Amino acid sequence: MKSVSLFCLKIALLSLSIFSFTILTGQADPRVSSVYDQIPGQSVTAYRTGNIVTYRLTVADTIVNFTGNPTPALATNGSIPAPTLNFTEGDSARIYVTNRTKRTVSFHWHGLLLPNEYDGVPLLNTELIEPGATYLATFPIIQNGTYWYHSHTGFQEQKGLYGAIVIEPRESYAVPSQEVVLSDFTTQRPHEVLRQVKKHTDWYAIRRQAVQSYGKALVTGNLGKQAWLEWNRMPGMDLADIYYDAFLANGQESMDLPELKAGETIRLRIINGSASSHFWLHFAAGKMRVVAADGIEVEPIEVDKLLIATAETYDIEVSLPVEEGAYEFRATSWDRYRHTSVWLGSGKKHAVQDLGPIDYYQLTEEMRNMMKMMPGMVMGRAPASIPEPEVFTAGEAPSPEMIQMRAMQDMGMNMGAEGEQQSDSMNIKMDAKHHHKMPRKHEHEEGVDMEGKVIRASDVDGMTMDMQGQQMSMSKGTPPMGVQMTGYQELTERFPDDTIFDYTMLRSEKPTSLKADSPVRIVHLYLGGNMLRYVWLINNIPLSRADKIMIERGETVRFVFHNTTMMSHPMHLHGHFFRVINGQGENAPLKHTVNVAPMETTIIEFAATEDKDWFFHCHLLYHMMSGMARIIGYQGSKDLLIADQKDYDQFAMEDRKWWGMANLSIQSNGLWVDASFFNIYNELSIEGDANYDGDFETVARAIRYVGPRQFFAPYAGLRVEGKRSFNPDTDATETEIETNAQFGLRYFLPMMIWSDVSVDQKGDFRFEIEREDIPLTSRWRASTRLEYILAEDTWEYTIGTSYILGQYWGVSANYDNRYGWGAGLKVMW
Repeated sequence: MKSVSLFCLKIALLSLSIFSFTILTGQADPRVSSVYDQIPGQSVTAYRTGNIVTYRLTVADTIVNFTGNPTPALATNGSIPAPTLNFTEGDSARIYVTNRTKRTVSFHWHGLLLPNEYDGVPLLNTELIEPGATYLATFPIIQNGTYWYHSHTGFQEQKGLYGAIVIEPRESYAVPSQEVVLSDFTTQRPHEVLRQVKKHTDWYAIRRQAVQSYGKALVTGNLGKQAWLEWNRMPGMDLADIYYDAFLANGQESMDLPELKAGETIRLRIINGSASSHFWLHFAAGKMRVVAADGIEVEPIEVDKLLIATAETYDIEVSLPVEEGAYEFRATSWDRYRHTSVWLGSGKKHAVQDLGPIDYYQLTEEMRNMMKMMPGMVMGRAPASIPEPEVFTAGEAPSPEMIQMRAMQDMGMNMGAEGEQQSDSMNIKMDAKHHHKMPRKHEHEEGVDMEGKVIRASDVDGMTMDMQGQQMSMSKGTPPMGVQMTGYQELTERFPDDTIFDYTMLRSEKPTSLKADSPVRIVHLYLGGNMLRYVWLINNIPLSRADKIMIERGETVRFVFHNTTMMSHPMHLHGHFFRVINGQGENAPLKHTVNVAPMETTIIEFAATEDKDWFFHCHLLYHMMSGMARIIGYQGSKDLLIADQKDYDQFAMEDRKWWGMANLSIQSNGLWVDASFFNIYNELSIEGDANYDGDFETVARAIRYVGPRQFFAPYAGLRVEGKRSFNPDTDATETEIETNAQFGLRYFLPMMIWSDVSVDQKGDFRFEIEREDIPLTSRWRASTRLEYILAEDTWEYTIGTSYILGQYWGVSANYDNRYGWGAGLKVMW
């Protein structure tokens, strides 16, 4: 009897332990379900009947050699990319991350719908993974598709912390699949990469053969375009910021899948896991069939070429011909100087046709035409005023046409008499409906306005409005959504028979419309910045100076992106899927990342179904680190990691970092040095020159850059001048030193000229203009400086030239009216 009682007690304890284990591991009773409605238009009942899938990831320092140059990197379980995490919809994930480095690390599960605490943005919603620590993320898998994971700490993503996530549906696909993680690789430290672009080096453009010089413009008949760029204070047109030593597919420059047989079809899960590269995808054996975007199934479309933006994923089916062979699936960097390949099949190799080099002057022409159509838009910054925040009650939001026409008016578009009449009519209807005109707010705040659709400046000439059907038709040759000024126009001319993908082709398999009875909040987000100083802003300010964008659970939230820059920005929202308003009506596609092309207005909308704080940012790593990011906060949330200003400052410190640069010319007639220590708004600089007779002049300044484009820069400084001469009274050579305080204003003029007006404590004025780095050829530069000293009624001037031999050095020569002619070596740091 005693033994029976003991046996029953053991059974009870075992049952209790199993129950406890079930609760701790998240393996729930299959009869219990919960509803996840974070995906717009869908209500997913998640029965946790799947397996508990456990992964143990270890992050450690390593050395890689992709290019013949050993380079420090970060590996996960000894590999780059990190191991693929495979799940089936309905599983529960248990992921252990052990940090074997000397720094904190993190992982963000990109595109996964999961509890806020596991999103993986350190200091925002997830705790830091300290050196030596092991972190556990556990969450249900409530979706299927192709996703990825990467670090959200510093530059670790660029150094190798990224990998694929593949979630199979409950019913498997008809064809086999293979994940392909695309990435970019540099042998330089990522910190040095960002420093280089912040000091506006031309070295990366030289390596990518992307420099637009006066010599090249003259030879190719594009001198007017070159002058137009500089008159408008813009650097040469470009697509990418960084030079990369290699592009990789699953960690290889060339990858083989020889097991595929002739006539077979495969589903390629393409993940753009790069830090800052877009890729043109093309296949040697015919068309590609796009069947999913960002993990969500779409109505299949067949294309010949597809531009995949950073952080996007596409599922693409390709079929091998009946003829035996290895057929190339190529990912070409969007500036087309390098590519990576996946070879499908075995035997004779069949390569794709090269896309050919980018014609940057054609991009300049596209930009010039766009700006002619939009005289009201100012490059790089938001307008002087932004619509005041307003939440519309259900059914009261203005129609899409109204927001379209209003946006066109704000950009100053010339639509002709018919367009003006439509615009006036719409404004009357809007004012009658709401009894007031939309209020405005200060330019540094986040803005909210009316309901809208995608508006493209280039749509205007051929666009007609159908007020009932809310449809648009575009003129022939209009660059479609998401590919404007990306080389798309040039490719259509070079490959006239090809179908080239754009966002307007994406159509969800199922309706994705949001609830009609939800209030509507519209947030206007102007993407801007200064390419010369590499500052990237939203609504004229960086993350570190911005408030959270506050939303409320139960709302429909619409983001209206206005890209005022020459660069594309792939914008990613954590923890949500959004509808991309692309003309497909209720079947608008769902995505987690959308590429906002230059000068384009793009609108997304999502259901506010979460709580707490979520990150939202440009997924070009170096843009995000330079300020183009925001926090989306849910009103009324509790237990936030960012609880006060100190917490926020710690999280948003990246765009406040200080950087250094210096140049030294050692020449036969003297020494010239300039050095600076700077951040997003401030600069401490010193400039000086000296000859070998002991004469010198040095100016130290504390500069403050003003405004989003930073054309104005007031400063205070100190000027120290030394003149060495013979004193007959002492029969010796002496140095006379004069020191003066200086207060001035610098202003950036057309033709890339800095002007400077200053006054010292004695009331003496100086006037100076200076132009550096005039690109005569790809590597040959010219510079000039002219200064007038009012009190002395004298002029000082320098005319110089230099030739870039390497990233950090070159040769230089100049004539200075104080020191004469000279030549020598130039060191650039």
